[in-house]
Amino acid sequence: TDFRNLLRKVVSEGNRQYRQSSRSGIIQMADSLGNLLELRSQCCMLGRMDSLEFTADKYKLYGNYHYENSHYDPSSYFQAEQYYVMSLAIYANEDAFQYNLSKTPLIHRELAQLYYKQKQYKKAFQHISEAVRAYENYYFDEGDREMYEDYLEILTQQALCYARIGESALALEKIEKVLEFYPKDHENYYEAIRKQGKIWMLSDSPEAVSKALPLYKAYFDWRKKQSLDVLATMTSREREAYW
Repeated sequence: TDFRNLLRKVVSEGNRQYRQSSRSGIIQMADSLGNLLELRSQCCMLGRMDSLEFTADKYKLYGNYHYENSHYDPSSYFQAEQYYVMSLAIYANEDAFQYNLSKTPLIHRELAQLYYKQKQYKKAFQHISEAVRAYENYYFDEGDREMYEDYLEILTQQALCYARIGESALALEKIEKVLEFYPKDHENYYEAIRKQGKIWMLSDSPEAVSKALPLYKAYFDWRKKQSLDVLATMTSREREAYW
């Protein structure tokens, strides 16, 4: 139990470093995870399920590192894809991982993001749809708001993929579901209307510009007001970093 908790802390820290786009932090946690697994294995104390789960987590972190590194080195796209695929292959062989939202569906989300960035929109759509299906098989209760917001985030990703593959009506239907959930003073509401504008602009509709323009304007007005409010509370150094 203590060993699993230690590994989970390493994975959690690696995910935190990923959210901060810290390549050095991600690779450090991935290497640490690999070293811990190797030491445990040498002592013949590494169980099969622990080995599978945390090896997949290790591959996912290496994939995250290469995803971030692809901003600087395009060859990292291939490396990221390979690590994500290796992680997914481990999960695919164990039923216990299929509908655990932090396992198989998460890797589908990572692959969708990677393919979208490379403009491989059909592949991105296939993977994000797998993630959406996993969430739609989950029963949400009142205490699952954060998880439900994760679902809305991947639904937004699916909407953009629909738009990219020419299914604008379905894209607008998905993004409308996101807009219905958030109150009109919420940050995620304005992010959703910005993406709704993007969907209109990706459509072939003659109404595209007239529909998108007020959405972009509403987003810009909100962002401008928010920025001015935030800047007023900052030091000059903080304002420079914010810009």
